[in-house]
Amino acid sequence: MDDRTIIAWTAQNDQPAVSVLFGRRFAITANGACVDAEPFVLQQDLEYYPEARLGPRTGYIRPSLLQRDLDLYPFRERTDLVIQGCARNPRKLRDLQVDLVVRGSAVRFNQTLHVTGDRWIERGPAGLRLSEPEPFEEMPLRYDKAYGGTDEMALAADPDRDEARLIYDTVGEDEDREISEYSYPRNPAGKGYVIDPESASGTPWPNLEFSDESLRLSRIAAPLTEWGARPYPAGFDWFPHAWFPRSAFFGEMPATADRQVPKAELKLGILPADLRKKSLFNRPKLPFAQGAHPRLWQHRLRGDEQIQVSAIGKSGAPIELTLPRLAPQVDLRLPGQRGVRLPAELDLVLITGDDQRVTLLWRATHLLERNTLGSDWKTQTSYTIGWRSQ
Repeated sequence: MDDRTIIAWTAQNDQPAVSVLFGRRFAITANGACVDAEPFVLQQDLEYYPEARLGPRTGYIRPSLLQRDLDLYPFRERTDLVIQGCARNPRKLRDLQVDLVVRGSAVRFNQTLHVTGDRWIERGPAGLRLSEPEPFEEMPLRYDKAYGGTDEMALAADPDRDEARLIYDTVGEDEDREISEYSYPRNPAGKGYVIDPESASGTPWPNLEFSDESLRLSRIAAPLTEWGARPYPAGFDWFPHAWFPRSAFFGEMPATADRQVPKAELKLGILPADLRKKSLFNRPKLPFAQGAHPRLWQHRLRGDEQIQVSAIGKSGAPIELTLPRLAPQVDLRLPGQRGVRLPAELDLVLITGDDQRVTLLWRATHLLERNTLGSDWKTQTSYTIGWRSQ
């Protein structure tokens, strides 16, 4: 039997609620159909990519990259769409595009990644210039290949700052070497982030960029407080909890030049304009559960969408699939209450290109008029999941 669980939690306005979480795992066939594969298991722990990553210039340790977020969030306002894999081509290229297209009865959107081989900023006779991209056959679609990182040269030039000593004394050497005030808040694991213009020469350029938001060599360096105007890290993978904007729901926002929330997060509708005026207790909390790239949790998917991702299949073939058009319902009976039938919402679509799999996570939520659940309510609760097609 596939894994499932029920969670009691408190919704907005202190209203008690329970949510049933469950999912299924499918194999993607050659014709794009989804057929049941391995049993689904709820993800109860965070998983990180195993590779150790040293910074390219001073040995600075890049932060760990999230490989799998938790499934145990009792509510997601929208559907997380996460895609993992590598951009591939049967012969070496210097650049290619990865196109994501989503089409459904209620949702239509697309995103394009521009992928280039390794290149660096060089100092030429006329000033800074970019080296030619190195040819590649495969490029991981991870955030260490996207814009971001730490200005390691600026950090090394200021090793005795008071804040560095405070961080070191609080969290220890390993954590202190993973993130600093010289790290890009949206992606401290990436490449291309420069504070001091003297650091620019020799800096590696991002391999992944959104087609509509490219880094400009002429604007490669900017003061710390102007990080909000920097390009968004490009990718389709999980966004770690400690990165902005997820970190803003439970922590302080890094300082900005105008002391305002960056325009990118306002445009996406992720953060309120008055975030800085809200105490940590009064800030919205539900969006913290959204673990996909901020561009990829802007919609509620229904489960009937056609999804195409170019260049991440075998030998660079596209992955094309149609979600299985399921509309599950949950029949729930809590102790001392009448049974209710709840529609389930699709909270997660996780596509893994290397093994041609898609994992779907649903959630059904029941709001209670008052908290009447006893300490042993789970043992007295029954629920069944009914699978029906749309």
